[in-house]
Amino acid sequence: MLESEKLDLILSEMRDIKDEMQDMKGEMRDIRDEMQDMKGEMQDIKDEMQDVKGEMRDIRDKMQNMKGEMRDIKDEMQDMKGEMRDIRDEMQDMKGEMQDIKDEMQDIKRRTTNIELTLENETNPNIKIIAEGHLDLNRKLDNVLKVENEKELLLIRVNTIENELHRVKEHIGGIA
Repeated sequence: MLESEKLDLILSEMRDIKDEMQDMKGEMRDIRDEMQDMKGEMQDIKDEMQDVKGEMRDIRDKMQNMKGEMRDIKDEMQDMKGEMRDIRDEMQDMKGEMQDIKDEMQDIKRRTTNIELTLENETNPNIKIIAEGHLDLNRKLDNVLKVENEKELLLIRVNTIENELHRVKEHIGGIA
């Protein structure tokens, strides 16, 4: 494999790494957007819970006036408590999921930092070393080609001089 092909391969791999980093940044933005949406939804749930609490106060007031409906209201309250527990459980699940997302983001940050350090400390200096070696090879090739060109010119001159010498000999042979 030629040095230029190796360089092209390295550059291609660097582009792939860069593209992957861009993809990870996009995914991180998407996660951040989803977290914002979740916060909004949690606020809506809190607002709804406040509404439910207000309704519960109204129900208590009505319970004092309506003993006959007391059992139904108690059942509804039990249902609401179950729903609130479910909501609380869901919120706990969401907190766990958010922690998982934070952990994944930390892992992505760590991996990104490792990639950046690899690029900075290994890949870039190695490319520079290869490029410098390639430049030295080009210089050596230029020197060899220059010597070959001079050699060809000298052969042409020798051939021309031999032909002239041959003509001079024939001319002298014709005179004598």
